[in-house]
Amino acid sequence: MYRAIIVEDELLVRVAYQSIVDWGSYGFELVGMFENGQAALEAFDELQPDFVLTDTQMPLCNGIELIRQIKAKAPETICVILSAYGDLDYVKDGIRVGADDYLLKLDITADTLGQLLSSTAQKLSKLKRSVVEDVSAELQRGRDRFLRSWIRGEFTHQDTVEDYLRFYKIKLNRQRLLCMDIHIPASANGGLLEPEMRATIRRTAAQTLQSTGTWLLVEVGARDLCAIGCCGEVVLEQYGNNLCRSVLFSLKSVLNLSDVSAKWEVAGDLISVSAAFGRLLGLELDPCADEYDESSALAEKAVSALFRLHYEDAVKALQQMRRFFFHAAGISVSAMRNSCAYLLMSLQFSAEKDPLLERLMEGAELKAALSRCVSAEELGRWLDSLCDMLEKPGQRKGTTSWVSDRAAAYIQEHYSQEISLDEIAAYCGISPAYLSRIFAKEQGRGIQEYLTALRLQNAKQLLAATDRKIYEIAVQSGYPDAVYFNKVFKKNTGMTPKEYRVLHMTIEDKK
Repeated sequence: MYRAIIVEDELLVRVAYQSIVDWGSYGFELVGMFENGQAALEAFDELQPDFVLTDTQMPLCNGIELIRQIKAKAPETICVILSAYGDLDYVKDGIRVGADDYLLKLDITADTLGQLLSSTAQKLSKLKRSVVEDVSAELQRGRDRFLRSWIRGEFTHQDTVEDYLRFYKIKLNRQRLLCMDIHIPASANGGLLEPEMRATIRRTAAQTLQSTGTWLLVEVGARDLCAIGCCGEVVLEQYGNNLCRSVLFSLKSVLNLSDVSAKWEVAGDLISVSAAFGRLLGLELDPCADEYDESSALAEKAVSALFRLHYEDAVKALQQMRRFFFHAAGISVSAMRNSCAYLLMSLQFSAEKDPLLERLMEGAELKAALSRCVSAEELGRWLDSLCDMLEKPGQRKGTTSWVSDRAAAYIQEHYSQEISLDEIAAYCGISPAYLSRIFAKEQGRGIQEYLTALRLQNAKQLLAATDRKIYEIAVQSGYPDAVYFNKVFKKNTGMTPKEYRVLHMTIEDKK
C-alpha cells in the first residue's frame, strides 16, 4: 500500500477528492490532507508519503514551492499538480521544479482520478522495484567481495566468516567443504574474457553444481571461477571427480570451451578454505577486471570492522568514504547511495550483537534520512551522523562496560537454555578468563551467580503465579534436571520449590 496526501486550501474540495474514488482499491492509503503547503511540509518527514496531489495557489506555501522542497529531500516522491484553466503558467513552473504530472480541476471525475492513481501506482511499483534491484546488485557485489577475501585468506577468525555467512543468509555445512577451481586459459577464448562471457560461464557452472546442493561461486583473478560447496557424507574421491566431470562437460558442450579445466580440494572447516584454494590456485593471481569500485571497497572496509565491532576502524573507513564522495568523479549519486544502503544493512546486523549500538540506532531514523539524500554532500553528512553514532559505543568499549552489558544481554536472552562461559565469551569476542574478570568487576557478581539469579527469579514467578508442575518449571528456568533444580533452589532460598509455592499461596490467602 502506497502512502498519499492531498494538499488543497478548500475543505470541500479536499473532501471531494478523498471520497470520489476508493483510494485503497488502487493501492493507496490516504495518510493526510492539508490546507496549504507549509502544513504538508511540516508533516512530510513523519508521514513519508509516496504520492502528493497538490493545488497550485495556496496561502503560506504554494504548490510549486511545496514540490520544489519535496523533490529536494525525497526525489522519488511522485507529485501531481491540480490546476485551473487559468493556472497553466503554474503548471509549467511545477514541471520545471520536478512535478511528475498535472490534472485540470474541471476534468476531475471518478474515472480520471482513478486513471491517475492507477498510472501513479505503476510508476511507484517500477521505481520501488528499481531501488530494490540496485540494492540487491550491491549486496551481490558485497557477497562476491566477501567470497574473494575468504578464498584469499584475509579472515583469520572463524567467527568473522560465520558473521558474513549469516549476513548474506548463506547456509553451509561447516564441516567438509569441497573447494573447486574452474580455470579457463587464455587460449580458450583468444585473449581476455568479456564480462558477458564470464557471466555465462558462471551461470552455466552454477546450474550444474546447484543440482547437488548449495554452492557459492565467484571469479578470482581474470580466468578462475572458484566454487565452494558441501561434501556431506560421500566418498570424496568419487564425488569430487564426478562433479568436475559434470562441470567440464557443460562448459565444453554448451559454450565450446575446449581447454577449460577443473580440480578440487577439501577444506575441513571454514578457515581451511583459503589453504585449500591456495593449493588449487597457487600464490599468484591475475587481477579480475571491474572487481569493485573504490566506493564499494571503502564500504567493505567499514562493514568488516562493524562485523567485528571495531568501531574505531569503522569510523576511519567511513571518513575515507566521505572524502571520496566529495572528490570522486564519474560515480553517480545513486551508486553512492547504494553503498550507503549496504552499510546500513550491515549496521543493523551488527546492532543485533551489541545492545548499546541497537539502542543508539532506535532513535536515529537512518533509513529515512538516507532516502532523503540527493547529493554527494548530503550523503557525506549522513556518513558523518554514522560516525558520531559509532563513536559512542566505541568510547564505551574503551571502558570495558560494553563487555559486561553484552554478556548480560546474552544471558538474559538465553538463561532458559544450557549456556556456558565459553559460549558467552565467544559471543562477546573475548577470552573466557577476561570475560569473567570484567563481568565480576562491572556487575558486582560472577557470571554463574548472575545466571542463577535470573533462573531462580523466573522459577519463583512461575511457582507463585502458575500451577505448572515443578519439573516443568525447572526446565523452563534452565534446569533440565529437576533434582539439581531443587538443590539449587533450596541452597539460595532456604526452602524447596514446593515449600516456596505453599508459603506464597498462604500469604496470598491472608491478603
